[in-house]
Amino acid sequence: IETPEKGIGIFASKNTNVTGTLEYKYNGSTTGTGMGIIYDQLGVASHTNNANVKLTNTTNTTGGMIGVYTTAGTGNTLTNNGDITGSSTALEFGIVSDGADIINKGNITLGNAALQENANVGIYAKTKNTITNDGKITVGDNSYGIYAKNIKESGTSELTVNKNGVGIFAVGESGTPGNVIIDSGAKVTVNNGISGKEGVAVFTGGSNTVNVVDN
Repeated sequence: IETPEKGIGIFASKNTNVTGTLEYKYNGSTTGTGMGIIYDQLGVASHTNNANVKLTNTTNTTGGMIGVYTTAGTGNTLTNNGDITGSSTALEFGIVSDGADIINKGNITLGNAALQENANVGIYAKTKNTITNDGKITVGDNSYGIYAKNIKESGTSELTVNKNGVGIFAVGESGTPGNVIIDSGAKVTVNNGISGKEGVAVFTGGSNTVNVVDN
């Protein structure tokens, strides 16, 4: 599926099941945005993505591309079983959640971002929902594995970042502390650091405490 800017490959409402492999090709302006799959979970407590998504940035846009995006109410969950890949150099996201807890059981692989301020991100949560990684996330230079307020790396998970990258970026907000849980057996790997641009396994920020528990 190929679209120009602000395009969507597949819009899946409620209980729509998406399987197979989607190659989403963006062919718009060099500052536009595009999304592979949107799951609209209105009225659906839990949903599962069973599709693989390959993001192809044919015009090298730096505006942003997203593999899977979900909108949902508080307490809803999206489970990802698919493999999501991309190679953009700015603002590419494997999964973005706007309200749903995310459980990742698939493989998310993104490339090097040119600048950290325009980082590629494996999974990004816009609200205070929980991100659980049971699968494998690999991102390149200047990129983040997971950016959220509540994050869990299970004992089966693997997370790898490269130069000047951050594996887990946890944020605490006013009235809402952040939380990071790393279970025994979880693998967080930082590669290819150089002086002044070392990668970081866990980074905390924001205006409130972030609780980090290593099980």
